[in-house]
Amino acid sequence: MKKIIFLVSVLIIGIIVAGVILEIQTQNATRIFEKAKTLTDTQSIPSETQLFVEEKTIPKEIQISEKEERFRSFNSIQEIRSFINNYIVEVSKVPPIPRFSIKPAELEPLAPWYVPPSEPRPYRFTTNVEVGGMDDTDIVKTDGEYIYTISDDGVAIVKAYPVEDAKVISKINLGFTYDIYHSRVGGAFFFRYNIFLHVYNNKLIVIWKIDKHITILNTILVYDIEDKAQPKLEWNVTIPGIYVASKMIEENLYLIISPSILFDGEVKLPIIYEKSKEIKVQPSDVYYTPYVDFGFQFFLLIKLNVIKKSIEYKGFLLGHSNNIYLSLNNVYITQHIYTSRWLKNTLVLNIDQDYTIIHRINIKNGIRYEAVGKVAGLVLNQLSMNEYKGYFIIATVSITSYPNYNIYILNMDLKVVGKKENIYISEKVLSAKFMEDKCYFILYGKYPLYVVDVSDIENPKMLGYLKIPARLISLHPINDTLVLGIIEEERGIGKISLFDIRYFYHPKEISSVTIGSIFRKIYSEAPYDSKAFLFDRSRKLLVLPSRMENYITLSGTGPTSWTSRYGSGWSILNWTISSYWQGVLVFEIEKGKIYLKGNVTNINYNKLIDGILNDRLFDKDSYYDGFTRRALIIGDFLYTISFSKIKINNIYTLEEIKEIEL
Repeated sequence: MKKIIFLVSVLIIGIIVAGVILEIQTQNATRIFEKAKTLTDTQSIPSETQLFVEEKTIPKEIQISEKEERFRSFNSIQEIRSFINNYIVEVSKVPPIPRFSIKPAELEPLAPWYVPPSEPRPYRFTTNVEVGGMDDTDIVKTDGEYIYTISDDGVAIVKAYPVEDAKVISKINLGFTYDIYHSRVGGAFFFRYNIFLHVYNNKLIVIWKIDKHITILNTILVYDIEDKAQPKLEWNVTIPGIYVASKMIEENLYLIISPSILFDGEVKLPIIYEKSKEIKVQPSDVYYTPYVDFGFQFFLLIKLNVIKKSIEYKGFLLGHSNNIYLSLNNVYITQHIYTSRWLKNTLVLNIDQDYTIIHRINIKNGIRYEAVGKVAGLVLNQLSMNEYKGYFIIATVSITSYPNYNIYILNMDLKVVGKKENIYISEKVLSAKFMEDKCYFILYGKYPLYVVDVSDIENPKMLGYLKIPARLISLHPINDTLVLGIIEEERGIGKISLFDIRYFYHPKEISSVTIGSIFRKIYSEAPYDSKAFLFDRSRKLLVLPSRMENYITLSGTGPTSWTSRYGSGWSILNWTISSYWQGVLVFEIEKGKIYLKGNVTNINYNKLIDGILNDRLFDKDSYYDGFTRRALIIGDFLYTISFSKIKINNIYTLEEIKEIEL
């Protein structure tokens, strides 16, 4: 009897203890839930416990709610500082994909879709239109009658057409418009521009980057140019930070600027200056998602209405792995979510694949955050995204024991409606390039081009590949059946090739012309800067700014002087001067064949040689100022534009017609 009473007592005590434990767990779960709910409601930073709850079985399908994926804003400076401190993690192994860069050139596609002008003006063809209805920033603009270009000390407005009236109408003096940087390896050099232009009706918009050493300022100057001879400054706005990109959509200028916000360990949000007025960015204006990265950058998306003189902006604290793509109506921001193999002490979920979150921000009417979605894999770079006929298309790479590539098609709610996954490509993929309803994977290796058809939204399919022993570095559409490729066979030696793509299952090279040689290597910025690439569809003319090594080599003995805006000096005893030829190479496509038509240079080499031989003086300013940076066509004339002059040549014969000093 005592044993029975003892067993009953133990059972009762066990039930009571279990009840107490269950009650405690329930209360803890309720507190965690309520705390998570409160944090979500107040848009505060969720804790590690709430965000990343381990589950024993997590399927391959990603288990993160849309609410968690969405951008949320900060409440205070302290929250921003806490977020940066807690969400930066050390990289254990760098993912083998291109990282995000804030260099402007890397935000541009390899080549734009060129849109012929609709105005009843003389036929013109420029390198400035990237997406129909969207005007891309550049150092040269034209409306078919006037050319607006940076010169060596500001902006020049030039009457360009008709040719007999061509002359400089006015200049806006601002200071040095470019800097030259020399590489320690191979003596290569490149230009960095300090001024970019947009034109909207009778408004000239100048984006002027001013390096103050301590900080970089971006001043936006809006001029009324109804009277081209007397531009009038109407509005100016100054924003600190590194200039990333800008687009002009009708009367609205959209800018992406990356200011520094950490100063001696303290967070200081930027100030936008509108004339004498200060607009302070508030923590509630800054958006983020609570995911770790190996570093963070701050970006401002700014909308300036140049007619109403109004300003809208949003701030984003983004990881280094983010990419930004701008379309006519939307800004897409991607964010990588890594598995633990890439990051040390990671806070990410225990998932077996990396994936990418996509945010869509509508910029058609204001700046509105509208949709969020996710896809498997990591996006390659900005070139691997496209908006086409109301769908967003993105190419990603899933890295397991070997890379597999994916293409996802999403609607405007960023829900996946079509996909092609696990595309195995044995070569190294450099990028993906979208052209209408085709996706081209550009590779480094013997098979440099793979083609995927995305015309069937729900069922993208692999079509074929091209086999050539070279590196395809740029791809440009000619028409529905021909694609132009710029190919590098080895450094400084390559060719311009024409590909027949009528049969996508078997694209083939039908014509090519070799450029460069072992003794005179040729380089062009066009494959890396879409605005330097000019193709006239009606005349089938390709114009490429290029430079050739060892064009002039002179030597002698004696004192030799040099001078430039950066200073002067002397060289004594034996001297040797070797200079590039620089200008544009003009190619023509005729009857399915491509050949070199001729060349045009803005540098007076006779004057340069005379200065070297007679005065022992190498005028670097004259040399670099003569480099052709852009080319455009108005009517039947080719305009080659450098910092010091505009040269006008007949488009058919390349005969020089006129030269305009800037």
